[in-house]
Amino acid sequence: MGLRRFVLIALVAFVPVLSSGAVASASVSHSISVTIAIEKGGYVPNYYAIHTGDAAHFVNKDSVVHEVAFKAASGYSCTPSPLVLQPGGSGICTFEHVGTYAYADPKVGGVTYRGTIVVNPTDVPAHFTSPASATFLTGTETSFTVQASGIPAPTVTMSGTLPAGLAFSAATAGSATISGRTAGPPASYAVTMLAANGYGPVATQTLTITVAQPPAPGYLVGQASGAAFAYGQAQAGVAVSVNASVRPIVSVSRSPGDLGYYLVTAQGGVFNLGGAPFFGSEAGRRLKAPVSAFATTPDGKGYWLVSRDGTVYAFGDAKTFSSLSVNVRTRPVVAIGSSADGNGYWLATAAGNVYNFGNAAFYGSPASTRLVHGVVDLTVSPDARGYYVVTSTGNVYNFGDAGFFGSKATARLARPIVGLTATLDGKGYYLLTSAGNIYGFGDALFYGSPALARHPGSVVGLAIPD
Repeated sequence: MGLRRFVLIALVAFVPVLSSGAVASASVSHSISVTIAIEKGGYVPNYYAIHTGDAAHFVNKDSVVHEVAFKAASGYSCTPSPLVLQPGGSGICTFEHVGTYAYADPKVGGVTYRGTIVVNPTDVPAHFTSPASATFLTGTETSFTVQASGIPAPTVTMSGTLPAGLAFSAATAGSATISGRTAGPPASYAVTMLAANGYGPVATQTLTITVAQPPAPGYLVGQASGAAFAYGQAQAGVAVSVNASVRPIVSVSRSPGDLGYYLVTAQGGVFNLGGAPFFGSEAGRRLKAPVSAFATTPDGKGYWLVSRDGTVYAFGDAKTFSSLSVNVRTRPVVAIGSSADGNGYWLATAAGNVYNFGNAAFYGSPASTRLVHGVVDLTVSPDARGYYVVTSTGNVYNFGDAGFFGSKATARLARPIVGLTATLDGKGYYLLTSAGNIYGFGDALFYGSPALARHPGSVVGLAIPD
């Protein structure tokens, strides 16, 4: 190995002498060369702390030949090798690995010619190694680890305001955590992470925290009597009580954009709860057929009611495109669903017919299938490019981009299925029985059910809050 250029350092000015006779190293730049003199009384200094890549230059200032022999067999390279120095001669050793290197003159006994070189890692400026984004789901305990690297290990701090419910905590050197349970609201938040290790500039990283809802943050289950049971993050509003024999609740629906929900009676009454806006109802009017289904517009500023004979009633910004005229005994309308922008809707009958109006596209129906048991619900996929049709025995028919995740078609159910509700991301759904049994498929999480709590009364629907 060729000689490398080095800088001689004045020892007296550069390194203070310890009381033990050893010489302490000051903070030095890496890729340097330090000088160790071999004098009549030993090595001066006899201790140095350097970094990987640094070199030690030995100069023999004594009047006799000396050898510098390291106890370690590797981690360094010396020129000449072996390092035998005539009076006035010099040699250099370069250190490439971290470690403690003890050396001595094997020709001289005692402890006079003994020395140590400690090689530390080369300083590396702080820099972040963890992603610049993190997602926290509302109502879910979550932890995100911020990682930064450098030599020495950096200290991580934060500047900015976290979403409510989250907290920053510095952990071991080079890391920190952001953890907790946030209620939202869903949005993106930015904070600045800082990492410093005293070498080079302070590293910064803009961390984008996205607060989002889980695909099924919870659900609300409604009974024909008006009772509502909340699970997960769902919240039940003011108690409603109706005569289930005279004007039963027939539909439960979420209110887009908030935690509110609607309970709808067969006589056209609309109960808006939990902050859901009210746009009108058919309560008090003589209807030709009972109301059987309800759906909100995508923007939450309107809704439709549909009766078993196919008559559609629109409120708020909901538009009426057409109604049906069906035999309420053989193929009553059982469901309605909105298109993506509210400029159309689908109506489904118990016989499996699916009718599309406005800009709602037709993706298929089970009407041509010989259905042993009737259809009870139609649920639109989250992007409205498909829909599900479900029967009372748990058969699930998926059309368009609605994915299939399972059914209860082969199970012996004690009570009939009354509805299907898709998760918010469309990667799962719930099936609900009239007894309150809830069956989750795909990413539909189970939070509890009225059946487990033995709540009396017939269950009519399940809604997932925004």
